[in-house]
Amino acid sequence: MNDPRNPSEIAREALTTLAAKRLAPTPANYQACYNEIAKLPNVAPFPELQLRQLAALLTGKNETQEKELNGLDSAIAQHSWEGVRKAMLGFIAAAPGAVVESDDESLPGAALPLEFSARLARLVESILPALGDENGRVLEMSNGLLHLLRQPGLISR
Repeated sequence: MNDPRNPSEIAREALTTLAAKRLAPTPANYQACYNEIAKLPNVAPFPELQLRQLAALLTGKNETQEKELNGLDSAIAQHSWEGVRKAMLGFIAAAPGAVVESDDESLPGAALPLEFSARLARLVESILPALGDENGRVLEMSNGLLHLLRQPGLISR
């Protein structure tokens, strides 16, 4: 039978659990305790603010890049990782001087310009604290991405 508890009761119990487990009262720890008690999945929130900050740093150099930036804005608003990925790849592929190496029209690929690669690496580094360190797979994937972004010429499809 479901336990229809009031969110205020769950919040109090989460704080009690944090204290009992001697965990720091960080937002990530609180969320994990709250979700455990409420029997909710503990998923990291979509980093909308950080992605919007990145998007604000990007400027389209042509009509296609402008279109991809609009698509990126839309994908961020919809919390769509797939949309963000497609818009970013499209933006990169449309960069002046980008070397497109993919024959697959649905997944454009290009060597990343050095400046863009460095900015993207800084973005990933700034988002890591928001993702927390509870999921080892996320850390592993983030470190792999950072490794690739810091090696010019390696990212191409």
